[in-house]
Amino acid sequence: MKNLSSLLLGLTLMGGAAISSGVAHAECEAAYTSDAMLGDIQVMATSLQAKDAATLKSRGEVLQAGLVCLREPMPPALYATVYRMLGVAAFENGDPKLADQWFHTALELDPTHEWDIADVPPGTPLFQAYAAAGRVSTASTPIEGMVLNAPAGSKLLIDGRPLEEAAATPGRFHLIQQVSTSNGAVRASWLVMGNELPAQLLMEQSLSRNEVKEQEEEADNGKRRRKDDEVLAGGYTESEVTSVARERPRAKIPLLAAGGVGLLAAGGIYAASFATEGQFNEATTTEDLLAAQQLTNTLVIASGGALLMGAGVGVWGVVIDDGGTPGLWALPPE
Repeated sequence: MKNLSSLLLGLTLMGGAAISSGVAHAECEAAYTSDAMLGDIQVMATSLQAKDAATLKSRGEVLQAGLVCLREPMPPALYATVYRMLGVAAFENGDPKLADQWFHTALELDPTHEWDIADVPPGTPLFQAYAAAGRVSTASTPIEGMVLNAPAGSKLLIDGRPLEEAAATPGRFHLIQQVSTSNGAVRASWLVMGNELPAQLLMEQSLSRNEVKEQEEEADNGKRRRKDDEVLAGGYTESEVTSVARERPRAKIPLLAAGGVGLLAAGGIYAASFATEGQFNEATTTEDLLAAQQLTNTLVIASGGALLMGAGVGVWGVVIDDGGTPGLWALPPE
C-alpha cells in the first residue's frame, strides 16, 4: 500500500495525542484503543501483500467489532483506511457486495487514494472492484420529517466528521459517535447502514427548514432594529416607547355634523326675520302690521331654538369619549 508506513506513523501520533479517559460500552468486553486499531491495520496490510486471506478475514472481524468500542474519535483519514481494509477483507473472502459497501465509505472520506502496486496491482479483480466503487457517487439523503437530537453535553460525529443534520449517504456503512463536549470521550457508538441513524438521536421536525430560516432572519432583524434605536429624552429608546392611538367613538362624527347643521339652520332662520321685519316697517294697515310683527317674532324665536339645539348637539359631539356618555357617574352600591 502506497506510503502506508508513513500514514500509520502519522496517525499513531495523532491518535496518541487525542487519547482521553473513558468507559467502554456495555456490549464491549474491553475498550478498543487507537494503538490496537493501528496494529490490526498493519497486520492486514502485510497480509494483503502476502495474499493471506485467512489473516485478512480474522483481523477484519476484529477491526469491525472494535469500531463501536473506541474510547476516542479518530481522524477521518484513519477511518478511510479502516473501511478500505475491511473492504479488502470482504472481497478476499468472497463477498464483493460487502466489499463494495466498505469501499464506497472509504472513497467518500478519501477519494484520492491510490493503491501501491505491491499491495493491489492494476488490472486485478480487487483493483477493478475498488475502481468501480469510485465511479459511483451518491448524495447524502435526509431522514424525512426528522431532525437530530444530540444528548445534552454531547456532539455527534459521522465517520470522524461533524454530523449536523439527520442525513447520511445511503448504500454504505457509517460510524456514528456520541462524543462528550467536555473531555472528548466517546460515550456511545453505532455502526449503521445508510441513513438509518439511531432512533435515540432523532426527533420529529416541528418546523420546516424555510420556517426555521424565516424565524432566524426575523430574530436577526429584530436585534439590528433594537441596536439602532434612537435614545430619547429620559434615557428611553424608540422601541421602549409605545404610541397610544385614541379610538374615536362611532357617534362622535354624526353628532358634530348634526350640531353644525343646527347652527346653519339657526342662521338661515334668523336671516329670514330681516325680510319680515322689512314687511313690518312697510305695513300700511294695522292687520298687515300685526301679521308682520308675529312672523318676525316667530322666526327670531325659532332661530334661537335652532341655535340652542345645534350648539347642544355639537357640544355633545365634542365632549363624548370612549365611554359614550360624558358627565354621568355611577354611584357605588350602598
